[in-house]
Amino acid sequence: MRIMLIICFFSAAFITQAQNSYIKVLDISGTNEIAKQILPFGENFLVSYQHINNNYTRIFSGILEIDKNANFVRDKRFIDFSNNFNAIVIDSIRDKIFYTGEEYTLTNIPQSYRIYELDHNTLDSIRMIEVIDSNRIYPIIYQFNSLIYNDQLVVSGQGNTPNNHIMTAYLNLDDLSVDTIIHIGEPEHPYNSIASFELYVDGNGNLVHHAKYINFGDTTAIIKFSKKKEIHQIIKHENKDCRGRNAYPCGCQLSDGRTVYNRCGTDGLPEIVFLADSTYDIVDKFEWRKNLPAESPYPGKQGRRIYKLIEARNGDIIGVGSIRWLDAPTPNVLAFAPLIFRINNKGELLWYKGLFNTSDISFNTIGALYGVTELEDGSIMAVGDLNSDIEYDSVLRRPVFQPDILIVRMSADGCIDGYDCDDILYKVPEVTSLTTSTQDVTLPTTKKHHVKVYPNPSSGFLSIDLDDRYRRVMIGIYNMQGQLMEKYYDLSTDKVELNLSHLPTATYVYKIYDGAELIKTGEWVKM
Repeated sequence: MRIMLIICFFSAAFITQAQNSYIKVLDISGTNEIAKQILPFGENFLVSYQHINNNYTRIFSGILEIDKNANFVRDKRFIDFSNNFNAIVIDSIRDKIFYTGEEYTLTNIPQSYRIYELDHNTLDSIRMIEVIDSNRIYPIIYQFNSLIYNDQLVVSGQGNTPNNHIMTAYLNLDDLSVDTIIHIGEPEHPYNSIASFELYVDGNGNLVHHAKYINFGDTTAIIKFSKKKEIHQIIKHENKDCRGRNAYPCGCQLSDGRTVYNRCGTDGLPEIVFLADSTYDIVDKFEWRKNLPAESPYPGKQGRRIYKLIEARNGDIIGVGSIRWLDAPTPNVLAFAPLIFRINNKGELLWYKGLFNTSDISFNTIGALYGVTELEDGSIMAVGDLNSDIEYDSVLRRPVFQPDILIVRMSADGCIDGYDCDDILYKVPEVTSLTTSTQDVTLPTTKKHHVKVYPNPSSGFLSIDLDDRYRRVMIGIYNMQGQLMEKYYDLSTDKVELNLSHLPTATYVYKIYDGAELIKTGEWVKM
């Protein structure tokens, strides 16, 4: 799959006849899974999902390969790894697959971007590297997006230096070495955090972030970078009436040059806006309350969250997310239930489908769709999660919520075999247990470290000899009150020479890391 698949899809008209359409809920080994992304992979599909063990002590991520009927082909699971919403990147030119996200367990915070290179045929791990934010010894990093751009792998997310900002790393495809790390933020507003929720390449070859300033109102921004890794253009749309609202600025560039993205509207609900191809003025909107039919069966005022928008081959826009519909005409309360819809390129609603579960235990449907793709025949496949509520806690007297992988395939007009296409709500079938013979992709085993720090005491020059060339060396120098005084960073080295002569005479604590692993700590006296 080439980079253009990251942008929106376009070509001929779609086929409206339903073919092999279905709704399936897959439970892998009785644990919690959330599917985030689906990509075509030859005649099959790759589904990226997150996995939490039954003790809620570790997070894993996995790649599930399925056929067009959602039948299992194979599965790989990555330990202590949290995938992003666009984690799988397929490089068809080099026959490489990259799986991106962050180092993570439930007992700590993410410390680095993590990138796996996988064998194209087996999905086995060939190598794994981690990218640290050099501005902090122990950063907080949440990765959101990745793609191939200008013959490099680009991963982007949210870091902390010291306020939240966008951190984007450019890696060379041959050995995954880091070429550049770029931080996007506004230092004049130190409390205004910013995060990138969508990343793609526009028709002019610019790398485009759809970002959101979180703390003050709901300012969304389109930030464009040139191939020289320089900011080319920033377009902001501010709405102060939407402070704290959950609107994720996903979107893409349409084939006619306009840009479409989701943002928070004036009524506090998400709206989809269309921007002119040159001025970026808002030329059309899809506002849920105003664009629904006059005698609409859909809820006008209740909540919606949109997580993905793509352009269909005929120019329509397909979106997925969740819907909150407390008085839905079902036995269930839709407390953010999976949602999929289609609008035309003028912002007019074509169809809208919500999904609800079949639990006899709980009257709540909780879940969402996060990833979507259009097939060559015009049918649509989407993935997400649905809480199955398959157990009941007799002590707490409430269902045990367990998210499982939700896979939906429907025709271009939203129809599914076995359902009335005029329905706006589809009842989801029972959970299917899936025995996958999952293979864990493990990290190298931890070894004993032999590190020499000398001279001690000294007038300021400090040498550190390492017994091996570590994958990522970080050194922090702290005063006795725990304040970080100096930090040093190197991707790969076996010896470090530090000049600390500028520090006041005192006793300091040094901490040496290999990646996120603390390999040595001790005291050093500056004379």
